[in-house]
Amino acid sequence: MGHIGYRFGDSARPGLYVYGGAGVLSHQFRSESTPAFEASQTQFAYTGAAGVDIPLGRATLWFEARYMGGDTQFVPIYAGFSIGGG
Repeated sequence: MGHIGYRFGDSARPGLYVYGGAGVLSHQFRSESTPAFEASQTQFAYTGAAGVDIPLGRATLWFEARYMGGDTQFVPIYAGFSIGGG
């Protein structure tokens, strides 16, 4: 899946960002109760997200909510810690 995004404001200060993307999503299904049942599906999918990042020296703390759309839809919420090499 490809993404394009934009971060608002000075990257040395806490800021908001948004991004969107589209691509192909592959699902594989396997039943534990019926071992003979397996299937897979490939479909077009899209995503949009918004988040906040907080620079901490060479590291960044971030929080993000993302929407995944297509035949399967869900909204994961992420938090993370990135160590950059800028």
